[in-house]
Amino acid sequence: MVEVEMVETSSLWRSVLYVRSGQDLTVFIPSGTYGLFLRSITGGDPRIDIRRMSGLQRLGFYIVKALSLLGRPPLDSIAILKRLLRPEIQTGRIEATTVKPAAKLLVEGKAQPLKPQPEPVAQPVSIIIPTKTREDLLDACIASLDRIEGVPFEIIIIDNGAERPQMLALLERLGNRSDTRIIRLDIPFNFSKLCNAGADIARYDRLLFLNDDVEARDGAWLANMSGFLARADTGIVGARLLYPSGDLQHAGIASHLTPGPGHPFRGVPREIWEVHPLLNEARFVDAVTGACLLAKREVFKRVGGFNERDFGISLNDVDLCLRVREVGLEVIYAPQATLIHKESQSRRDEGAPQEQVRYRRELAAYYHRHPQGARLSDHYPTDLRRDTDAGLRI
Repeated sequence: MVEVEMVETSSLWRSVLYVRSGQDLTVFIPSGTYGLFLRSITGGDPRIDIRRMSGLQRLGFYIVKALSLLGRPPLDSIAILKRLLRPEIQTGRIEATTVKPAAKLLVEGKAQPLKPQPEPVAQPVSIIIPTKTREDLLDACIASLDRIEGVPFEIIIIDNGAERPQMLALLERLGNRSDTRIIRLDIPFNFSKLCNAGADIARYDRLLFLNDDVEARDGAWLANMSGFLARADTGIVGARLLYPSGDLQHAGIASHLTPGPGHPFRGVPREIWEVHPLLNEARFVDAVTGACLLAKREVFKRVGGFNERDFGISLNDVDLCLRVREVGLEVIYAPQATLIHKESQSRRDEGAPQEQVRYRRELAAYYHRHPQGARLSDHYPTDLRRDTDAGLRI
């Protein structure tokens, strides 16, 4: 079997296909110039034979496909025809008609668990929280931080131009806390710039970037993350994050998924993430989410912080982690810190056309800045598919 990555060279949009030996695969692509990157799954030199269908062959294909629909229920037939004829085929996406995902999660194998570095004295942490619209989320987030045990900390709230009276009242109340500072940065939303502004005024040498929609479940999580950050080989540590339902939201990021980096095993239930070797043990990963990311301040400054220009909203966390790894330090996923993430409740509609344009622009910048990381992972199992974050076998 061969993994075929197809890259449209003008937009850098990528798709991955899996082709078995002797398999005939029909793929619809728009006109353009494409790069192909092949990876052998079963060993040996990866080879494929690509032929352009003639007009007569295309007509024959559609006739065969139409005849195959005659035995299907009407609604199924309509759905398949819509898929074949949908406008996405003209927008740079690649459609494969015969690739089907595997149906089994990888649960075999065992990663080597990592150990934290004991510290005689707990190092203080600056917790940086951008916020704007959801006072209920921010209030719950701050209340959960009061459970922290064993780690001194300060809270830096970056007010991105709050207007709601309820939010302004909450910020005024929080500003009276001795451990909390609030700075107002009334600019168009740029997550990277907001976090960098918080890092610039932080008092301590460890920086925790935390979303306002994250809520701690216990008091030990920050001490557990700090123990891993104390390792000499580590620059960043991330937590395990759960949806409010208890299903998994984040257990590290795979940098090489398509069309862009993703959270493997997202959405699996407790009975999976409590026992799966990739989800319940600390390990090195490509990257971790900026929703709860602990970094050494010196390392953060050395690599230039978050990239405000190219990754103002998306992929800033992955870009940061890959740059930290470029200077020889590791990124650790630490499930010993498990928190709740009410993901994107205060964010814009990611499905809106303007947001899709913005995301594609940031994705192209990611491919350009990290061509190796966008294609290969040092830590994600090579027998899992790259075209899904479900952790499915090829």
